[in-house]
This record gives sequence, structure tokens and C-alpha cells, in this order.
Amino acid sequence: ERTAIVEEASISYRELDRLTRVIGANLSALGVAPGDRVALYLGNAWEFLALLFACVRIGAIVVPIGTRQRHAELEFMLNDSGAKILVHEADLAEFIPTPAEIPGVAHRFSIRAPAPGARSFDDLLKEGGACPAHNPREEDVAIILYTSGTTGRPKGAQLTHLGVIHSALAFSRTFGLTEQDRGYVAVPLSHVTGLVGVTMAAMIAGGAVVLM
Repeated sequence: ERTAIVEEASISYRELDRLTRVIGANLSALGVAPGDRVALYLGNAWEFLALLFACVRIGAIVVPIGTRQRHAELEFMLNDSGAKILVHEADLAEFIPTPAEIPGVAHRFSIRAPAPGARSFDDLLKEGGACPAHNPREEDVAIILYTSGTTGRPKGAQLTHLGVIHSALAFSRTFGLTEQDRGYVAVPLSHVTGLVGVTMAAMIAGGAVVLM
């Protein structure tokens, strides 16, 4: 019952687990299988983390994309990563490439408000089927984070399950974090600092994250 996420309201670990199972079941029903890519064009929001945990639970690979990226960058990253699903902020819809430009994206979902060409994120929150449990190998890819591309196009850096857990444990133990601590996420969840250095480090100790 401890708090896991604080945003506009608090979400407990029990509720986060439920959301993870429901979203995972709905993604699986759409044909998302282990190894498929799910792109998150989202700011810091509880939906980001619920989607992240749902994806890794069913074996899908998460592709976080910073909200400062625009049409050309999005087109490249979505095609380069092979994203099958795209979940985005409603007010970022104008920057999303056309279906013809990102043919691999089979489904789009919009959070917080309707957006042209996208289904509501609420569709992923409908109770229904069972969520498959995937048991990844340590070296399986969990997350693909794109670099800044200062020497050319951005590169998709592959973060393995082992790498994420090892880093989170290292941060958490170095900082001496416990379940009584909270991590304040003042940088984007689409960046390794916000995602692993703060969020995973706090949550792996059973603490909470406060999303800015």
C-alpha cells in the first residue's frame, strides 16, 4: 500500500501493479509480442511509468522519445526503432508524421485528451483479458534511448534488463535510499537520468517518485 508515484494524485504500488497488468493485457490483445517496440512520446506522467512496466512485463521494448522532438526526428526514430505502438500527449499530435511516413506504427493512443487519428489511452485501461508474464534473459533489451545525434543521426542506445537493474541498484545503494525516501523527477523520464538515475533508483528501494 506504499505510495509509488505522486503526480496530481498518489498511486500505490498495488494500484500500479493493477494498471500494469491491465495495460499489458490490452497491449497483448493488440498483438504486441516480446521484442516489439512501444514508443512513448510523453512528458513526465504516471501513464509513462505504467506503460513502461506493462511493456517490460510482457516482453515489449520501450522507446521513450523526448517531447521536444518534432516531425522529422519523430519520423526517423519511429521508423528506425520499428515502433509498433505510439502513445503520445494529445497536444503533441500536430508533430506526429502521417501514417504513410511511419507505416510500421499499427496503433496510436492519446493521453489526457482526444487527438486526430488516435484512440483514447482509456482503451488500454479497460479490464479484460489476462496479462502474459514474460521472463526475459538478463541481456534482453528493455529500453531503447536515442542519443542527441551530435555526430549525425541519433543512435538507439539499447538498455538491457540487467543494465537497468544494475544501475538502479548502484544508485540506490550509493545514495542509501530506503522505502521512506522519495525521488523528485525534475528531468525528463525520456532521459536516462530521470528514468534510471532517479525513478528506478527510488522505486527499487520501495520508495516513491514525485513527477514534476
